[in-house]
Amino acid sequence: MMATLLALTMNAGIAAAQDDAPRLTIQPKIGMAVSTLTGNGLKYDGKWKVGPAAGVELEWAFNNMQSLVVGLDYRSVGCNFDLVTGSSDDMAFKSTTTLDKFTLQYLALPVTYKVQLVPRLSLRLGVEVAGLLSARAKGHTEGRMAASLHPDGTYSPDDDVTKYQWTDFKVKSSEGIGDKFRNFTLYIPIGLSYEYRRFVASATYHWEVRSASYSPYQAGGVALDDGYKIHNQIIDLTIGYRIKLR
Repeated sequence: MMATLLALTMNAGIAAAQDDAPRLTIQPKIGMAVSTLTGNGLKYDGKWKVGPAAGVELEWAFNNMQSLVVGLDYRSVGCNFDLVTGSSDDMAFKSTTTLDKFTLQYLALPVTYKVQLVPRLSLRLGVEVAGLLSARAKGHTEGRMAASLHPDGTYSPDDDVTKYQWTDFKVKSSEGIGDKFRNFTLYIPIGLSYEYRRFVASATYHWEVRSASYSPYQAGGVALDDGYKIHNQIIDLTIGYRIKLR
């Protein structure tokens, strides 16, 4: 590993001698964030979800091999569930309530050091601060509801249930859970990018340094103590286009 890093550094030094002129480019990008939530603060196992991701990068190239990249990124992350949290089954009303997903929206400021490994393929490593825009638990309730047989809209145990007229329904729900999550969290982004004719395809894993949550979340329950943690697991897949500014 050390030999590899030394070789990269030496190559970068050779390239620097060949090309000392810095170049400034800007790169808008768009793609998706593949994410889930993990940790002992999450009472229910989360599944991977896909959300939108977009951003812009300003890159200052020291030479052909090395550059500094500063970005501004938006991503929608979280996790999916398929969790029944409540149900009702009586003579005139039947329903099931399901927790579908957590959706967390972040605005992030990454600063990364970029080194070219081979022509067109580069490694990125840096630090990133992300601010929470919103956090919501989303779900739905669906079932069937019978119309009353009585003018006053009431139901009676003596009703002839075979005469009930049933109607299907589905109601979506959204609960704010921003108070469960930190306003800011810190990541170490590690990524690879491949450039062809100024088009740049990137894959970046964001390793979260500290817990994204203040306390755990339990659907229909009360949070436990602050010793329980929830972490984001995020992989960004984006494509962008580099525009030369200087």
